[in-house]
Amino acid sequence: MPPGWYPTPQGPRFWDGRQWLAPPPNPHAELVTSPVLGWIIVAGGAVVAIGSFMPWASALGGLVSKSGIDGGDGWITLLLGLGVVGLGIAIGCKQGTLPLPIITAVLGLAATALAAFEVSDVHDRQLDTGAGLWIILIAGLLVLGSSVAGAFVRERRADGAPIARM
Repeated sequence: MPPGWYPTPQGPRFWDGRQWLAPPPNPHAELVTSPVLGWIIVAGGAVVAIGSFMPWASALGGLVSKSGIDGGDGWITLLLGLGVVGLGIAIGCKQGTLPLPIITAVLGLAATALAAFEVSDVHDRQLDTGAGLWIILIAGLLVLGSSVAGAFVRERRADGAPIARM
């Protein structure tokens, strides 16, 4: 075969007379969030959800405690955590187009803000802050940071071509 461009199942490729050369970059290839960040987001969302069931406040040296689910706001953090897990799975499975990390960042910010508000509220009531609130606060920050990074750490996804890993 003489050198030149030829159609292939992967699109047009150049034959130099001895071997096929790599196809040119697809300018229409979709940018996606790094899948590694997606799995970090999944872990953070799962921890937020778990923290919803843990103690948020205690009194009398821990003899009396109340979980987030008991107080009602734990249901909100549970839903936020599960939403983050779903979005993180989509990102981890290489479906992380730009809106997903942005939405995930908003959910992580909401979980962080709610946990910070609750820590303040528990402190104002002169109760001991439970581990669940601290876990949600830290995991929410992890989700927020990973999501913001995911909006900037982008990789090209071309029709079935492998994506370089972080």
